[in-house]
Amino acid sequence: MKHLFFYIAAFLGMLSLGSCSNNSDITNDTATKGVDVTLNFEDYSTTNTTRSFINNVQKEVVDLGDGLTAEVSISNDNKEIKPTTRATLQGGTYYLYILDNAGALLHKYTGTLSGNKITGTSPKSKISLTNGTYTFVCTNDVVTNANNALQVLARTNNPLIGVTTKTISDADAKVVLSMKHQSARVRYNIVSYTNEGTGITADIVADASQPQTNGFSINGTANTAQDINASTTASVTIPTSGTATYSPYIKAYNNVSAYEYFLPGTTGSGLKFNFTAGTIYGKSLAGKSITLSGLGSLVRNGSYTVDIVLNTKGMYLFDNGTVGTLADKGTRIPIGLVIEEKTTTKQGLAVALHYAQNATPIPWGGDQDVSSTQTFEWDDALNDFDGYGWTWDGSKTVGGYIKANEQTMFPAFYAAGHYGDELTAKGINVTGTNVSKWFLPSVGEYVSFCKKYLNHTPTFYGDTSLPNDVLNKISKIFTDAGGDNLSNHFPSCILSTQKSTTSGYGKTYYGLPTAQSIHRAHAITPNVHVLPFVHF
Repeated sequence: MKHLFFYIAAFLGMLSLGSCSNNSDITNDTATKGVDVTLNFEDYSTTNTTRSFINNVQKEVVDLGDGLTAEVSISNDNKEIKPTTRATLQGGTYYLYILDNAGALLHKYTGTLSGNKITGTSPKSKISLTNGTYTFVCTNDVVTNANNALQVLARTNNPLIGVTTKTISDADAKVVLSMKHQSARVRYNIVSYTNEGTGITADIVADASQPQTNGFSINGTANTAQDINASTTASVTIPTSGTATYSPYIKAYNNVSAYEYFLPGTTGSGLKFNFTAGTIYGKSLAGKSITLSGLGSLVRNGSYTVDIVLNTKGMYLFDNGTVGTLADKGTRIPIGLVIEEKTTTKQGLAVALHYAQNATPIPWGGDQDVSSTQTFEWDDALNDFDGYGWTWDGSKTVGGYIKANEQTMFPAFYAAGHYGDELTAKGINVTGTNVSKWFLPSVGEYVSFCKKYLNHTPTFYGDTSLPNDVLNKISKIFTDAGGDNLSNHFPSCILSTQKSTTSGYGKTYYGLPTAQSIHRAHAITPNVHVLPFVHF
């Protein structure tokens, strides 16, 4: 609680006074002693603030269309946000109502609160109360009073009501009023990657089943007869800088709106976040909508953040070693599709946009059977992520051969390892010093690609074909960047990891065209398409 002290004598003496019934206990005289009043302002709760809310944040993925998805999650604010709320609490007009022991309103006083000082426009006359029991009710100016019926409206900024009953005596003339929030507050955090978007606005629409008005008697007790349900709409603006920074890291942008306020009992299933304007990843957000079901049922004094993570399929590696979307590529040239992002402790991973050697079918090896220093059973192969080593490290090959340099012995490795020469021949000069040499992927790396862009983990020797719509979506990500239409051959990709057999010769893993599975064959067969990978 935050403490704000003032004397009611000074407070009342500086405020405009209105006539009410039964003024016998109020005197406008030269009394020298007033009542000491303290206002305590309640902090918003940061835990367990919704009846149906699970603190373990749950995520819902919403397909917005046009290649955009929104990952929506709701969380309690993890701390009180003070810089913006403090000014709100201390600003505006405040009303103090004093009622006698029978509940009759004696007087209403009006003033402004700024810092620790109450100011008003009335002459500085002093007012004192005779000894007795009184009810004190204080509100800020967003709590309305119509014929001594207090009302709190949805979407009003931080309504506050404080109530206490106190016996005033010569020995004890101190009154403490706890100013309590009458609404829940919600803010919206739009998260995006490498591109923060521009001009993003939205309407938050509450349907007609949501509370619009909560009623209170003049003594501060709830009056459900005054409660009203109705539809409401409020607009929010998401602040963005509009400045893009090219980086090899996938930078996350967090752009947070101001809070808006809802009455207790508002349900997320009756709230929609409707984008009205803005672009992200070069695509319009206008007309796209998200239902905020995860909010559950809001409670008084709850404080929530709605995280809306906007994603687009297709984060690309560019010729200068940076990453981003096609929408903000500028003069950069895309050379790969990002599978794993770069971090401070781990290299990024990308797949080439084109098959090697113009999609010419290529065998794994020439006349070499067991050629690698290690062979893998299926479970081991799934956990192998060293395609670069099998391609470029001579110690991993029997005889010490660097397979990427042996066109006859290991044609698939050679094709993958020299994919950079193909880019150069096309006039694409990779200037990013963080971009590694290209390589033939391992099973684990290839599976990572399938998980990310197909939402699927390939099985071993399965026979089910991928749906055409899945193939078309993955192919579009490639063709949009000028790459190959993978649906013609997908996955049809030979892999670097070798399989051992009881017969003593090596077998390698490969993806069967349009299949959800990975098969194996003798090391020198089959002839399939090579899709190089690269670290950055």
